[in-house]
Amino acid sequence: MILKVVCPECGESPNLNADEVTLYIKDSFYRFTCPLCNSWVAKNADERIAALLVASGVIVVHEKLKLPYPEAIPEGLTPMSLDDIIDLYADMDDGLTEAD
Repeated sequence: MILKVVCPECGESPNLNADEVTLYIKDSFYRFTCPLCNSWVAKNADERIAALLVASGVIVVHEKLKLPYPEAIPEGLTPMSLDDIIDLYADMDDGLTEAD
């Protein structure tokens, strides 16, 4: 089945095959890659949208999406300060890759 979607990045409305759209049931969103601008797009999917997508034959994932990184800063670590970032850029400028 062909689905018409709207890309928020380029504003275009490309047609996608159902197998180019993935629905994450437990996270209540669906995603696709815009074939026109190559943006990765994620949109909320309420029950009505989810039912329409399932009926259209999209790929359905029943597990919660596992992020490749923690949502919070691990205990004992602090975010980089502005000074840390400036030092990093200075080191990159000098061609240094040394870590403290």
